[in-house]
Amino acid sequence: MTVISRLIACFAAVVLMIGLAAPVQAADPGQITMAGGALLRDGRPWVIKGVKLTSRLVPPRVINRPIIGPHLRESQTLWSPALPARIRAFGADTAVIEVSQPGLDPTHPIYDPQYRIEVVDAVTALRRAGLTVMISMQWENGAGAPRQPNTPGAGTLAAWGALLQALPRDDAGLMFDVFNEPMPQQTFYPEIPRDLWMQWKAAHEPVVAAIRAAGFHRQIVVVGGMDGAHRLDHAAGIEDPDNLLVYGVHPYLTAGNLHFDTGPGWDAYFGRFCQHHTCMITEFALSRRPDEKPTGCQGDAPQVVRHLLTYAWNHHLGMVGWAIDYPWTLMQGPDYTTPTNFKAWAGTCEASQQPYGFGQALSDWYRSH
Repeated sequence: MTVISRLIACFAAVVLMIGLAAPVQAADPGQITMAGGALLRDGRPWVIKGVKLTSRLVPPRVINRPIIGPHLRESQTLWSPALPARIRAFGADTAVIEVSQPGLDPTHPIYDPQYRIEVVDAVTALRRAGLTVMISMQWENGAGAPRQPNTPGAGTLAAWGALLQALPRDDAGLMFDVFNEPMPQQTFYPEIPRDLWMQWKAAHEPVVAAIRAAGFHRQIVVVGGMDGAHRLDHAAGIEDPDNLLVYGVHPYLTAGNLHFDTGPGWDAYFGRFCQHHTCMITEFALSRRPDEKPTGCQGDAPQVVRHLLTYAWNHHLGMVGWAIDYPWTLMQGPDYTTPTNFKAWAGTCEASQQPYGFGQALSDWYRSH
């Protein structure tokens, strides 16, 4: 038996043998299935209309570490019982909740069992509100620990193993994003070499297999593309024992030198791949916060947003906006209940010095599609 096989076997045994009473109960609304490669929600054709959440990312015991920036620290205060209703009012049907890999990994120094309870309670509240919930495993500094491996590994398996103990195996309203923005290396090659795609494949498949071995056979599992989920061109196919795998992409307009602000660029780096594989956009942002440089801004931002949303719907990719509880991205202060907009847009990213964002444009799109 290989080392990976032993890890998977141990993972499944822990999840199945501990027998913890799952505090989340399967709910009827928001169940995701797949038929012939097409996604359905509660039996109807579906593309994701989601918002990302960061307010349950940081384990409380490390909230004051210097690596936790002030905006992310503020985000942790924005979780409230009203948040699920605000997500629905925004027009979204899905919440993508980022969780801390080191905070959930029992072998990591910042592991905190109370943090797992906090995460599961949040998932429970979101599901009870009728939202589909995607859980996204985060490894970057915002997860509370620096210098984590930037591809899935033993810590990823351990974190998923601990979290899945407390989740219901029969709830297809849950989806699992294996590892947020995998970055084997910053390539920005015109064409990523085959051996790098094979490394990406080899890193993800043990986690997918372990999730299935733990008894989660109904849930969609998402694997993000290379270079922080920007790219899927020439990706090596990921094996899933249950054939319920979706590929995730983050089409940030400023992704290196990839020309991500045009249809031909989207075609080249993920669109053509997604003609033959089930894909979804699992994160996108475009905003400017007060006194900070813009995020994801390129070209005529309002026009490019409309172009990207049209492209996403025409290609059945949907959208997940980042983030409904991170200051001045989808929502504007001071109370973060009003979507950002382009009223302060002055023609270019450089000229537009006042806060702006695509929150209102995304909310309007969700409501009309």
